[in-house]
Amino acid sequence: MYPRTFPTVLAACAGAQPLLLATAHRLALPFLCLVGFALRLQLLSAWPLREDEAMYSVWALHLWRVDPLALTVWPDKPPLFLWLLGSVFQLLGPSDAAARLLNIAADTLTIGVVAATARVLWDRRAGLFAAAAYALGPFAISFAPTAYTDPTLVLWGSLALYASLTRRVFWAGLCLAAAIATKQQGLLYAPLVGMILLTTKTQRHEEEKKGQVAGGRWQVAGGASHVSRFTFHAIRNTQYLISNTQYPFLLGLAALLLPVLLWDAARWSVAPSPWDLSVRHYAPLVLLPLGEWAARMLQWGKVAWNLAGSWWIVGYWILGIGDWGAGIGRRIFNLQSPIPNPQSPIPIIFFWSLGFVILHIVSSVQIWDRYLLPLAPVLALLFGWTTSHLTGAPTESRWMTRTRTQRTCQVLAVTALLLLLPPVLTAAKGGLPVGADHGDYAGLNESIAWLQANAPAGAVVYHREVSWQLRFAFFAASPAQPDASDFELRWFPNAVYLADNAAKSADRRKFLIEPTWAIVDAAAQRLQQRGIGWQERLHAANFTVYELSNPPARPCDWCLCVDRWKRPVWLITVPLHTAHSITSLCTSPECWEANSR
Repeated sequence: MYPRTFPTVLAACAGAQPLLLATAHRLALPFLCLVGFALRLQLLSAWPLREDEAMYSVWALHLWRVDPLALTVWPDKPPLFLWLLGSVFQLLGPSDAAARLLNIAADTLTIGVVAATARVLWDRRAGLFAAAAYALGPFAISFAPTAYTDPTLVLWGSLALYASLTRRVFWAGLCLAAAIATKQQGLLYAPLVGMILLTTKTQRHEEEKKGQVAGGRWQVAGGASHVSRFTFHAIRNTQYLISNTQYPFLLGLAALLLPVLLWDAARWSVAPSPWDLSVRHYAPLVLLPLGEWAARMLQWGKVAWNLAGSWWIVGYWILGIGDWGAGIGRRIFNLQSPIPNPQSPIPIIFFWSLGFVILHIVSSVQIWDRYLLPLAPVLALLFGWTTSHLTGAPTESRWMTRTRTQRTCQVLAVTALLLLLPPVLTAAKGGLPVGADHGDYAGLNESIAWLQANAPAGAVVYHREVSWQLRFAFFAASPAQPDASDFELRWFPNAVYLADNAAKSADRRKFLIEPTWAIVDAAAQRLQQRGIGWQERLHAANFTVYELSNPPARPCDWCLCVDRWKRPVWLITVPLHTAHSITSLCTSPECWEANSR
């Protein structure tokens, strides 16, 4: 016997089920954003900055505090990312964690932008699955906790894509300008945004032209009908684009690019443009010989594998694309079937992605993993589209209903995401061979902290592999003068140069910071030849700090000691033949103290 209230409770629960489902749908996207943010936050302070990350941080400090026009420090990147990074340093203080927070925030926002884009293209379900695919993407997780320009570039490019799909023409131009002002590769988004603006129309324009396209389904055999109608729509919309979207789009571009160009023009008489420097540093973009394409395809393929991270994700993509291709084939050979929308942005996004990959294979673009990051949102959209397509397409099977097919495809999508968790957790711990440092620079921060605590002011710090990291660490500690430091940093190319320079600075304490993976060849031998000893002061993980010491100078009664920054008096007053006979100078601290009395 059940209580009388039991049916009432069941009825209440049944009535509350739609409300609970609606609430779950509304909270799903914020939950995915929080999960993505938590995964990207794991490596916030795990490793020191790499060379390029530290270089961007030094430039950002210099632009914000010392030289807004960058007349003495010449960046090879447009200034928008550096301005944003400098503003973060002003708010939170310059540190490795603050440098990474900018991209972590940008990549978390990209999750929401990907969801909104998929929802505009398909439906709410596609948006949630696309957001889940990007939030759990190992490639995006690996690059979010970095100070590279690419995650911020991807955010602006994704916003430009969303704005163009929703016909926010001004904002499409503004976001495209932001992508270009962040990194030169932002220009690659221009064809995508332009073509989507060209082939999509507002509802009002559709109604105005509805009469003109009545009966516009041309009776041309096979796939020619689809191509012809697509061409017809593209040509017809060109005039509409020029008359209705040209000025807002150009206004959006000019709103951000014009200040950047004015900033660059103010420097031309003194400093080169970032666009010019990028060509010098990375070589001009040229078409490579045909014989090199296969090798580059293999190299890029090894990097691109991390975009998927799992064969289950790849299989799910293949399943959706195969079903879509079969449907297109049936439509091509069956003239009575409905013609797909020729203005759909899906072919544009697909061919843009294909062209993006081909460009990196056949041209002289450097094979760097972060250059493929713009493809991560596109592949997340592909995952959302596959789910929407498979769950929304009618089934012709005799033993499976449409509802069962939808549920099966949803289960497959969720299963693919769950099987993606191992590479996701590996990426969150820095285990994938892409993204930030993976332990090579472990011990660098401890070595820098030891120098700051134990080395005296004015000490010389020799380095060869960590120039930008040392500059950022030492200069960031001087808010008033970010280009000043208590230490003098000296870069050396080899052991001969190191020994010679150390011998000429006998009156100062000298330190050498050396990574275990870049040991200076014959350093001990060259230093010993010059009578310089070295002693290990600290060994932390992959870094060792040595102190270089000169032998004590023998006392002499005829030595003359002056300020090391002034020219010695004897070079002025002593005749030349007498000056040549002098063979030693007073270099010991005791001699300096005795002569200063």
